[in-house]
This record gives sequence, C-alpha cells and structure tokens, in this order.
Amino acid sequence: PPEAMQDSNAFRKSRCYNELVDATLRKHQTSLQAIYDVYARANKDAQDELQSSKTMSIGEWLSFVEHLGLLEDRQLSFWGAKIIFKWSLIRACPDHTAKSERMMRQMNFQDFCEALVRLSSLIALPTDAELEAAEAEDAGEYLNALRETGGLLDFVEENKIGWDGQPRQHTSRCVHHLVALLVRTVKQDVHGDEGETAAAGGGGAGG
Repeated sequence: PPEAMQDSNAFRKSRCYNELVDATLRKHQTSLQAIYDVYARANKDAQDELQSSKTMSIGEWLSFVEHLGLLEDRQLSFWGAKIIFKWSLIRACPDHTAKSERMMRQMNFQDFCEALVRLSSLIALPTDAELEAAEAEDAGEYLNALRETGGLLDFVEENKIGWDGQPRQHTSRCVHHLVALLVRTVKQDVHGDEGETAAAGGGGAGG
C-alpha cells in the first residue's frame, strides 16, 4: 500500500520546504501557535514524567483532529491520524532518559506545522475557483455550508486526495484553506460556549 512506501524526507522536499508554504505558515503563525499551545496543555496527569504541557502528545493530536471534525466527516481515519503524527517527527534519541523519551513521543510546534501540511495534502478542500463560484469567504464557510445541506460527504468522497494522490492546487493554498477551516472551527466553538453560558445565566464562577 502507498502508506508503506512513505518517504518523509521526500514529502518535506516536495511539499514543505518551499517559499510559498513557508510564507503561508508564517502568515498564520500566531493563530497556529496559540491553538497548538492549548492542545499541548490538555493532558492532566502532572505526575507522569513522560507528559509535557509544552509539547503535543499523540492523544492531544488525536483530540485536535477529532475536534476539527476530520474523523466525523470521513476526511481521515483514526489510524491515518496516528501515522501522520509519527511521520511528522524528526528525532534521534541520544539516551534513555525521561527527557529523551518525551522528545521521542511528543510533537513540537515545527512538527505540528508539518502535520498540518500533510493533512492539507490529504483531505478534500475547496479550490480558490470553487470558493469564488460559491461566494464563500473561506474554506471553513464553504465546508460548513456543505455540511448543513447534506452535501459534505459526497464532496469528501469525490475530492479527498488520499496517500498517493496529488492535491488539486498548490500545497500553499491547501494549507491556507486548512488553516481557515481550523480558525473558523475554533471561533465557532468559542462563540458556542459563550452562547451556552449566557443562556444559562452566565456570570457565575467558572471551573
């Protein structure tokens, strides 16, 4: 299967290490860093020396992918999300200390950015032309509209790239559209939580 032939360095050379992708990631760096920091703090067991509040574990990565809706929308499988996590790590283990083991198990921010590039090259995202035709502000609005009308799963089935396919647009545009989906999803979650608080009376002491 194509997954067995995956070459991380070849992927990085063709999709990650170019000026347009770099510029796109830098443009959204503040938002991406903030989102990464939130998910990296999700683990609660402070006594576990293999956990870290500054880097992202595979469990935290899977929570991120799930919250983004990629599993529910059939954009990605649970297994696929796990191997993207592994493929995005560049590591050498100098010893067997807890610090080295954390490094081998955790995703830093640069790894997270590579994982996003991998996601954007794999899933079904609209092209610039499709956004213009639909008069959608961004990919998040476009995909949410398809979800509301019941057409999202068909769109995903028709346009998902897969492990050995070629994206329908330059990788930098794929990354841009994925970030738009991510930011819109986060904003909707935040606003939804605020609305629920207000409906419940709000203003009380929170946990």
